[in-house]
Amino acid sequence: GGQKSRIAFAQIMWQKPHVLLLDEPTNHLDLHAVLWLEEYLQGWGKSLVVVSHARSFLNSVCTDMLHFYDGTITRYKGDYDTFETTRSDQLKQQGRASERVEAQRAHMQAFVDKNRGNASKASMAQSRLKAMSRLEVVAAIMDDPSLHFGFPEPEPLPTPILQLVDVGFNYPGKPALFQHVELGLDMESRVALVGPNGIGKSTLLKLILGELEPSSGEVKRHGRLRMGRFTQHHVDQLDLGKSALDSFLAMYPGTPPLEIRKHLGTMGMGGPEALQKMGTLSGGQKSRIAFAQIMWQKPHVLLLDEPTNHLDLHAVLWLEEYLQGWGKSLVVVSHARSFLNSVCTDMLHFYDGTITRYKGDYDTFETTRSDQLKQQGRASERVEAQRAHMQAFVDKNRGNASKASMAQSRLKAMSRLEVVAAIMDDPSLHFGFPEPEPLPTPILQLVDVGFNYPGKPALFQHVELGLDMESRVALVGPNGIGKSTLLKLILGELEPSSGEVKRHGRLRMGRFTQHHVDQLDLGKSALDSFLAMYPGTPPLEIRKHLGTMGMGGPEALQKMGTL
Repeated sequence: GGQKSRIAFAQIMWQKPHVLLLDEPTNHLDLHAVLWLEEYLQGWGKSLVVVSHARSFLNSVCTDMLHFYDGTITRYKGDYDTFETTRSDQLKQQGRASERVEAQRAHMQAFVDKNRGNASKASMAQSRLKAMSRLEVVAAIMDDPSLHFGFPEPEPLPTPILQLVDVGFNYPGKPALFQHVELGLDMESRVALVGPNGIGKSTLLKLILGELEPSSGEVKRHGRLRMGRFTQHHVDQLDLGKSALDSFLAMYPGTPPLEIRKHLGTMGMGGPEALQKMGTLSGGQKSRIAFAQIMWQKPHVLLLDEPTNHLDLHAVLWLEEYLQGWGKSLVVVSHARSFLNSVCTDMLHFYDGTITRYKGDYDTFETTRSDQLKQQGRASERVEAQRAHMQAFVDKNRGNASKASMAQSRLKAMSRLEVVAAIMDDPSLHFGFPEPEPLPTPILQLVDVGFNYPGKPALFQHVELGLDMESRVALVGPNGIGKSTLLKLILGELEPSSGEVKRHGRLRMGRFTQHHVDQLDLGKSALDSFLAMYPGTPPLEIRKHLGTMGMGGPEALQKMGTL
């Protein structure tokens, strides 16, 4: 998935876009690739419109939030954390204002009710009624819909509940992915697996689950251990012809439907969505159903492989909040740095056939790892300087009989010098977007735009938005509220129901959606795909371009279905 996503990004980069429209761009990228994408976009001075569930990604690359709520879109200056703080303050202020007005209204109504039959106070009561009619209606702003996750409590088990003893693994005919792995989990372990795609993180999850057997060593599990697993491909295994309720009843026949509906409700799926065929639901809704299936099992250990993919940001925040309070064991693979910081206390770093455990959250790991790289680099430089100094002495005195013994001694000393290899950092991706020509402001403008699908209520109305060459805008709000629709209006794939979308005549837009990978021709290689899109382009130029995404080697010639 990560390699296909990089090819899709490479296709965008080739277009020299003035505006990048990114719909869940971090899905299927490993964490290292996400960090490099963040780093590039921070330095890239062009316009961005982003939909993402990754809070740290939005904080890194966006300077404005467009918040979708109740048919309106409101612009907030600042990153996502600033928006959250501002929004929280607004909720409190509006709530207090609503309470004050309602207290006044209740006080006036009590006077009117008390004096309704009192002729002497009839005029005063009438006056209060008029005053009530003039009171401003201040509705308390409701927060975005909340998801209340609930994992039924499993029975306790003694420590360790799971243990890997000197475990190694390789696929047939392939070199070892890792060797000599030691890992013990108790009921409160919170472990993240970090490293590039393809290095063995998902393989380790399969070893823990028993889907694979180790090539060496042993995996020990407590006899009553239950594990719940959610993978980034879990949604593909749902029977889309069934409803969530029917799917549960097929898995657990005899269970009262009301009990299942109540359980699905903890994931925001207990209403009419529970009765719809799952093929008609959004990616986020399908992911919630998959989570509900996990929650039903009362797991001692949750194995989460990219759990935030397809969840909207609000759902991710609620999942973080629940997992922070849930006291059971987690093993997580995720590209979302803020998610790892929130829910994990240990990092297992996959590198060069080894797996090293680091205490602390992801930011602590990054700092520790950076310090190690610097220290090991300095140690390597010192040893190499000593070696070079000795070698120079030997070379200088090779034919000098009087210094032959000293030269021989230096040779022996060189052979005893410890080889200190500088630790190389994880493979880097160097993103490069060819520079587009400048355009005058605004390059794109939405003027009093509204939109509704036929026969449906308006998703939003009276939207005003202007983009220049340096706008960095995130679209935030629950799934299904219109964020992807606004992207389609910007692109011209949809026409507004009211208002106007104005685009500069030479404006080029690059778009990456969470479904972009599905549109690749998996029977072709990345190189052949580019040549079909841009016939006559020198293959070497395309290979060089793909190389900026770490796809310029043999991967460029492989069929994309094998990536």
